[in-house]
Amino acid sequence: MKTCIIEGCNNECEKGRRYCREHYLERKRKQAKEHFIKFGRYNYNCICALCGKHFIGARKETRFCSKECLDNYYKIDSHDVMGHYLFKEKTSINEHRAIVEELLHLKLSYNKVIHHLDGNPQNNSLSNLIILSRSNHTKLHAFLTKKKFELIKQFGENIDDYWNSIKVKISEEWFKTEKKNYIKASEIENQKNIEEILGFL
Repeated sequence: MKTCIIEGCNNECEKGRRYCREHYLERKRKQAKEHFIKFGRYNYNCICALCGKHFIGARKETRFCSKECLDNYYKIDSHDVMGHYLFKEKTSINEHRAIVEELLHLKLSYNKVIHHLDGNPQNNSLSNLIILSRSNHTKLHAFLTKKKFELIKQFGENIDDYWNSIKVKISEEWFKTEKKNYIKASEIENQKNIEEILGFL
């Protein structure tokens, strides 16, 4: 057993380190304090995920320039997840996912997401369901949220009817311009080698 190099400490070292957990953290705090005294706080150039403004953040992963943008993001993007219907006998699976899996005759992996094009989680018609990768699904929601925020800034908050009328078109344009792959549920029966096609998503 490798022990901490600090004199008088018999604790086991953390994997790949020369110090035990306690002394490692103590050393990191000391280094951070010395860096702050010498250079000030760490600064990172970030871009707001909502308004697109460039700002200085204390962390690399900081996504929003202000609390206002953070609050607006969660007001605009409700994620719709709680609105999805669930089968009573299968409460662990969403109905829209079960519909597509039944069409495919296979269980989708965690990385494959079923998205409602019109944003209505209760509309499970095949023409409204598409399969895409989880990463592209996240990017699509971020893009739609940003677009809606831009419309709210331009026309005010009462844009829901207009937004619902253009949401599908905007989503389809995003897939074309960003060259992201997806499969329409309504076209599954006409697809050949479906497992191979799913592998490209």
